Amino acid sequence: MERIAIGFMCGMVVLGVLAFLVVLKARDMDGRILKAIFAVVAFLASVATIVGIAAQLMEWDGPERGDGPTETVSDMSVPDGDPAAPAEPEPPDEPQRGDVIELPTDSPPTPIPPTPIPPTSVPPPLLPQTFAELVYYSTLSSAESDPNWPHLKDDNGHAGYDGQGYTLHAEQYPAGWQVLREMELDGDFALQIDVTPLSSGVATAYAISFHWTRDNSGYTFLVAGDGRCALVAVAYGASTVIEQERDCPGLSQATPNRLLLIVEESHFMAAIDDHIVLRQDLPQRYGGTRLGLTVYPTKKYQPAEARFNNLSIWQP
Repeated sequence: MERIAIGFMCGMVVLGVLAFLVVLKARDMDGRILKAIFAVVAFLASVATIVGIAAQLMEWDGPERGDGPTETVSDMSVPDGDPAAPAEPEPPDEPQRGDVIELPTDSPPTPIPPTPIPPTSVPPPLLPQTFAELVYYSTLSSAESDPNWPHLKDDNGHAGYDGQGYTLHAEQYPAGWQVLREMELDGDFALQIDVTPLSSGVATAYAISFHWTRDNSGYTFLVAGDGRCALVAVAYGASTVIEQERDCPGLSQATPNRLLLIVEESHFMAAIDDHIVLRQDLPQRYGGTRLGLTVYPTKKYQPAEARFNNLSIWQP
């Protein structure tokens, strides 16, 4: 644009000079000749101005770098608290419980240490010193504590975990509801378990079966709510009471009692809440390895239910 303005100004200067010369000579010339000369000069000056402008336009190809106006910026910093300021990246959150952390695929898996068998809070005072090895312990509170106790159900009753323990329910008198599982207890052992009647105590009985074979032979120790205890031998499904005690502690609804059974060679002993209630010699060893839990109704039209917890087994 500066070149265009210069060309225009040059043209105007030439026009002014020529007009000045024409005025100086005007006194000696005829008026018509003066007008003609003035017109020619004006025309030539106009042509020169237009030609100069056109020439400059043909050479101009847009603004060059630095041609535009410039601004002075005194401060390029962003004031504190300006919402337009770029936020600094926040540090990553610490992993929380339950978060899934993905490891690189080439990382070796972390081995999970085996869960040790926890001992009971206090070993039973009647436990012989020879039974020093705790071979099994479970709170029986849920399937995570021992998934091998089954969930069963039919018209006569059901068995399974109820969120607080392993519960057996028998619907009809006099049939009981029994659950058997393999425990490899064919020799000497000591067993302790907590039993809580959930039905009326006087209408409930429970039993622990041991040395049980697959042809329904073995021993059962029964505890009834009316204060009776009995050691029963079962051979191929036929029951024989070996010894019975009528002075055992009775059962009360929602009140737990702790049963301890000890089999050492041919000797059997049972204790309830650390009090011995029965001693008896076993006529024979059946050689079975299964353990059974049973609940019996003792009153007509009254179902029986009991919860089992904290099963511990020791062996010599």
